[in-house]
Amino acid sequence: MRTLFTKKLKHLFIAVLLLVSVQKINSQCSANFIASMNANGNVQFLSTSTPTPGSGHFWNFGNSQTSSLQNPNITYTANGVYTVCLSIWTPTAAPTCSASICQTINVTTAPNPTCLLNASFTQTTSANSVTLASNSTGTVVGSTYTWYYGDATQGSGDPTTHTYASPGFYNCKLVVNNGSGCIDSVTNSVFVNGPCNLNASFTANQLGNGNVQFVSTSTGTTGQTTYNWYKPTYFGSTDPITTNFINGTYTVTLYASNNSSFCASTSTQVITVTSNTCNLVASFVQTVVANSVSLASTSAGTVVGSTYTWHYGDATQGSGNPTTHTYANSPGNYMCYLVVNNGGGCVDSISNIVSINVPCNLNASFVANQLGNGNVQFVSTSTGTTALTQYMWWPNPSPISSFPQTNPSTTTFSNGTYTITFVAVNGFTPTVCTSTVIQIITVTSNTCNLNAAFNFTQSAGGLVNFASTSTGTIPGMTYAWDFGDGFNTIGGPLTSHTYSNAGIHNALLVIQDPNNPICKDSITVPININTVPCVANSSFSMSMITSGWWNAIPSYPWNVVLATWAWGDNTFDNQLYTSHTYSPIGVYNICLTVSVSCGATSSTCITYTITSPPQPSGSGEHNRSASPISMAYVNVIPPQAITITGIEEQKVILTNSNLIVYPNPSNGKFEISLVGFNEKEARIKVYNVTGDLVYEANGNIENGNLNQRITLNHSPGIYFVKIESGNSVLSKKIILKD
Repeated sequence: MRTLFTKKLKHLFIAVLLLVSVQKINSQCSANFIASMNANGNVQFLSTSTPTPGSGHFWNFGNSQTSSLQNPNITYTANGVYTVCLSIWTPTAAPTCSASICQTINVTTAPNPTCLLNASFTQTTSANSVTLASNSTGTVVGSTYTWYYGDATQGSGDPTTHTYASPGFYNCKLVVNNGSGCIDSVTNSVFVNGPCNLNASFTANQLGNGNVQFVSTSTGTTGQTTYNWYKPTYFGSTDPITTNFINGTYTVTLYASNNSSFCASTSTQVITVTSNTCNLVASFVQTVVANSVSLASTSAGTVVGSTYTWHYGDATQGSGNPTTHTYANSPGNYMCYLVVNNGGGCVDSISNIVSINVPCNLNASFVANQLGNGNVQFVSTSTGTTALTQYMWWPNPSPISSFPQTNPSTTTFSNGTYTITFVAVNGFTPTVCTSTVIQIITVTSNTCNLNAAFNFTQSAGGLVNFASTSTGTIPGMTYAWDFGDGFNTIGGPLTSHTYSNAGIHNALLVIQDPNNPICKDSITVPININTVPCVANSSFSMSMITSGWWNAIPSYPWNVVLATWAWGDNTFDNQLYTSHTYSPIGVYNICLTVSVSCGATSSTCITYTITSPPQPSGSGEHNRSASPISMAYVNVIPPQAITITGIEEQKVILTNSNLIVYPNPSNGKFEISLVGFNEKEARIKVYNVTGDLVYEANGNIENGNLNQRITLNHSPGIYFVKIESGNSVLSKKIILKD
């Protein structure tokens, strides 16, 4: 009896499964359900079918899981779109009824979603048509398929068929998307070899004087057809094309191609050229007197109307026959070039050296202008110079490794007495024309008397005009302005800036001698902006910068006077720039509350999933099954400074305020960051309080920023981080704790 009942129930169960894709409702039976999304991929399903008492339920959740419960609770391990089907039946009710329904749900809360998608496809070609079919693994119901055919067109669906305009190899790409960021792609080469209808042909038009024009008359061409001409050597790739032949018989070949070598055609013709009667042979004679030369053509084969163009070898030229040219007061050898043109393509040329040897009237002299701060400008006052005169300076003793060989020339000296040798050179061949002069200079100004100062006036709408009142400056001084709200610029002594937020902002001016890197001064002045509304901005963003390390960046920290971070794990920090360690990682509601210097307050709370990628296994590929790192570190850092448009090529003057060390205090693992770094090399050193060097490494500079992670296995206490680069030394204090 039990066996018979079991068989009947099994047959009924199979019949129900056949109904999962279509809802069938009789007069007393209706299938329906609702789905409630919970955290961590958990979904609660509630059957709202009628009738419910005594009904049988069968669920298929679209992820290989099934259930016969009335209201099951299912956990999905991967985000995505799933098709969920419910079938009900009343095996004991009168009358018997059954119904089914399918709905799609979008799971977005699954923890650590794992994308197992692996895109791949097969291809079947026929002439110039290809059929592409995905055989990707890890797809789900609702996956989308996008095809890039490699000829600037695309399509969708699976499978797909595409016809190419011409034969050849094409890089076809498939992108499969499971939804919720689960995407994979693959690119394979597709070769089609459709009919090639290209038929090369051309005409040869003899224009005279040995010139022949070739015009393609090929059929089956496209807008991308290429043309290559040979006689038998290659002579061009345009259509039409004209070239010049010496009298004779030539075999000319046109190679036309629609797509590399997959669709190509050649055409060959034999032509005879008899129109080239050009027997021109260029030559000339020269007569030199002092720095003047008379040039006369002795060319053979010229005709009435022949033209003569002379290139004198000193960047000038003339015409006519004969011609006379005077060279500047500079002896030397000049390559003179004659071009004779009979017209109709009959052209010949020749070049000869013209030697100019005149008395050297060069007399070297110079003045030394002491500009201050050790800077001396040297200006040549030599006579008998030309536009090509070269200037060379030698100081003795040499204060620097190189001396600018220009006129004028400016360099920086330490205080002392120097012998300056100046040599002016007009030319070395055929005879040397040089002159030398020596002066003794005494430098006493290298005391760097720079004193930075500035005034400002505040106008409506947050506009502030700045004017440097610095003393000890010289012409060409560099002025670097930091407005205290994340914006900076390098320019002159006058500038202006518009502030967007009220409150106190610390404006910084750094002045620097452009020729003396160690001579600089700075001043910071607090400015109370009161011509724009007082707004407290507590917004912030979070980003993972590397495995287990996160940055929290407040949007507008510059007028903040009080700040509190609530990390969502019942811990708090009462300073804006701080650090925090999460253990375990998870979902946290992080809040920032700020008070600004103009009196306003604000709070912002954002829920973040603080995660860390799985630890790599071995030295090769990523191991998806590895356990995730159980701790994460959050460091609060300032936003990146913005350089005002128009001065990107200026060199930023770095100060200690540009250097960020976080977290601080630290357990021995911390990072340093220096934004706007213009040097190519940097050396990082860490010292203890007694001055002992405990760490040294080269800086990691990428895209103008210096970023370095440091691990110190040393006792708790105070240490000093120093960045040495060029003439700059920046330092920050770091505290190591237990």
